[in-house]
Amino acid sequence: MVVHYLRWSLAILVVVAWSVRAAPSDYALPPPPLQIAELGLPTIATNEAEMGGTDLTSVRGMRDEAVRSFYRHDFTNCLHWLDRMAKTTSPAPNLRQLQAWAATYAEQDERAAALWSALADAQPDQATPQEMAGWHAFRLNLHSNAAVRYAAALRLQPAQSRLVVMSALVAWREGRTAAAQRQLVQAMRMSPPPIESFAAMAALLASSGSYPEAAGWLRRGLRGVDPAVQARWLNRPDFGLLATEWPEGWRDLLDELGQLALLDAVPPVTTPALKPALVTAGLSETFADDRMLRLTLFSPEPSVRYQQIRHYQSEQILLRLKANEVLTEDQRVGEFEMRLDAR
Repeated sequence: MVVHYLRWSLAILVVVAWSVRAAPSDYALPPPPLQIAELGLPTIATNEAEMGGTDLTSVRGMRDEAVRSFYRHDFTNCLHWLDRMAKTTSPAPNLRQLQAWAATYAEQDERAAALWSALADAQPDQATPQEMAGWHAFRLNLHSNAAVRYAAALRLQPAQSRLVVMSALVAWREGRTAAAQRQLVQAMRMSPPPIESFAAMAALLASSGSYPEAAGWLRRGLRGVDPAVQARWLNRPDFGLLATEWPEGWRDLLDELGQLALLDAVPPVTTPALKPALVTAGLSETFADDRMLRLTLFSPEPSVRYQQIRHYQSEQILLRLKANEVLTEDQRVGEFEMRLDAR
C-alpha cells in the first residue's frame, strides 16, 4: 500500500511539474528590426586617418565615438561614450534612442527597460518605445509593466501580429490563460499568421493534458512549413507529454507532417535568446490545485487514477474558459480550421 501511495504521489508531482513547465518565453517574438537610417545619425569619419584627430574630451568627439562603436557592433563601448556625453549635455532624441538600442543589443535588460520606458513616457504616440519597453519588461518578468506597454503599443499599431502574440504571452505568464488563448486566436486570424501563435496555443493545451487539441493546433500551424522549421517546433520540451502520454496520436501527427524521424529525438531543454535584427543600409497557470489532492489515491489501477487527474484538469480548463466567455464556438480547433480553410 505504501509503495502504491508513493508511486501515485510521484505521478501527481510529474503531472504538476509538466503543467507548469510550459514557458511563454519559448514562444516570444523578436522586436521589429532597427533601421539605423531612421535614427538620423550624423555622418562621421570611419577610416583610421580621419579618426586620428578626434577629441574624445569634447561632446562631439564622444558622440562620434559612440556612433562609430554602434556601427562596429561594439554596443558596450557605445553606451560608455553616450554615458560620458550625458554628463556634459542632454543627448538629442535620436541619441537617446541609440542609447536604448545599444542597451538592447548589449543584452542589458534592466538598463534597456529603463531607457525604453523613459522614451515611451516622453513619446506616448510612438509605438516602438512602448513595444521595446514591454519586450524588456517581459524578459525581466515584470508582468504588469509588460501588459501596460504592449496594450499601449497595440492601440498605436493594432494590425501588428507580433504585438498580439506578445500580449498573449504576457497574459499567459500572468496566469490569464483564457485571455491568452483569445489573443492567440486573434493573431492566427492575421495575415500572415505567426507560427508562434499556433505553437503557443498547443503548448498551453499540452501543459494541461489536452493532447488532441494541442496536436490540432500544431497540425494547423506547421502544415506546409519547411521541415527543418517543423522539427524545431516539434522538438520543444512542452510537447514531450504528447509523445509519452499520447503516443499513438503523436505518431499520427508526426506521420502526417513527415517527421517520423523525431520519434526517437530528445527535445532540447533551452531556447536561444532572441535579439532584434539590426539593418545597416520574454508564469503559466497551474491547473492542479488542492482539490486534486483529494481525489481517491487508492483506486486499484494507477492508470485509472492518472486518467482521473487528466480528466479533472480538462474540465477545469473548460469551466474557466466558459466562465470568462472569451472563446466562442468558432475558436474550437475543428470549427476554426474549417473557417480558415474556407477563406
